[in-house]
Amino acid sequence: ASELSSGINAEYGGAGHFFSIMLFVVLSLALVAGSSCQTSYYNYGTDYPMEMIPSARSVVVGMLEGFDLDSMKLGLDMISGEICNKPSKCSQNMFYPCECAKSFNKFDSGKEECKMLPCTIITAVRDNIDYLYEDLSNAETYEDIVFAMRNILNDIVEGGICPCAKDLFKAIGGCMKAPVLSEMVDARAFNKIMKSPPVKKIWRDLQRPMCDCGLIDMTAMYGIARMMDQTRAANGTCLDKTDFITGVMADAMEMEGPSAFRDFVDNVASAFWCVDEEECREVMNEEFNNCCTRGFLKVFNKKNVRGVMKSGMLRGMLGYMVEDVDMKMIEKMFGQVIMSLKPELVCPEDGIYGEYISQCDENMEM
Repeated sequence: ASELSSGINAEYGGAGHFFSIMLFVVLSLALVAGSSCQTSYYNYGTDYPMEMIPSARSVVVGMLEGFDLDSMKLGLDMISGEICNKPSKCSQNMFYPCECAKSFNKFDSGKEECKMLPCTIITAVRDNIDYLYEDLSNAETYEDIVFAMRNILNDIVEGGICPCAKDLFKAIGGCMKAPVLSEMVDARAFNKIMKSPPVKKIWRDLQRPMCDCGLIDMTAMYGIARMMDQTRAANGTCLDKTDFITGVMADAMEMEGPSAFRDFVDNVASAFWCVDEEECREVMNEEFNNCCTRGFLKVFNKKNVRGVMKSGMLRGMLGYMVEDVDMKMIEKMFGQVIMSLKPELVCPEDGIYGEYISQCDENMEM
């Protein structure tokens, strides 16, 4: 067994999507308020290498096709007027119903600005939408796409979410009681999930890397974007993963059963991290194994993952989708995937990957 596999039992015996969902909801509401816009999807081919990773330009064209910037701005102005100008009042509409106004007005985090959090988010989107649209329109690479999102994400996450993170889900839970929202979301189920100890601990642990580093650096978005750009270009640089992807696709075609999955994860992790050139290992370390990404991975520790896996609600959802769910097997498989993202376990003989471990761990515990 590899060092990675043998470490599973020792450590495992595991929310960044929330912001994407919030941004999606804000933009969707703005489109509804301004006009009805038709969305079209880009159809990608499947031939490797050029079509396995579509060009960044084609992705942008697909995203912006049918997008009406003027209607979006009109919709944002309408929502902003409802939320920002009358925060203590309310009306039963889809933009800011009474329950939302009352819930955020009672925000008990001790910070006055948290009562205005919905306004902060809407304002961040409205103030950045022109720049976002212009930067995306001119984007030629995946790195350009990430760069285009930087301001709007920073304003929403670091300027809005982070100062009010403690009681955020409590305020959202109260908002979910609004009739217009309760038809789409089960408020009782949402609050039950958000109040569960595992979810509360994961959210608490996530706040440190997210608010200290920002969402982009915490999730290594720039590194992933550069890797996609250089792989698509097949330019032979350290982040050109052409051979890696080819090997992964070949191995995936032959994978059958849990045992094969474990071997597959081991092989993929080794091929990704254990590169021959010292220069490339240093690049990988800087892009994907820095203090911010390590802080993010610490959220998926043994206690958090096991708490989620023992959740009765999670078991119920998985049982509804798949019969005879083996939660212990799922826990170990998830644990192996998380540990495969820790290069000091995948390539234990390589001192480069372990160079900053102590420093990062100490910083995250301070």
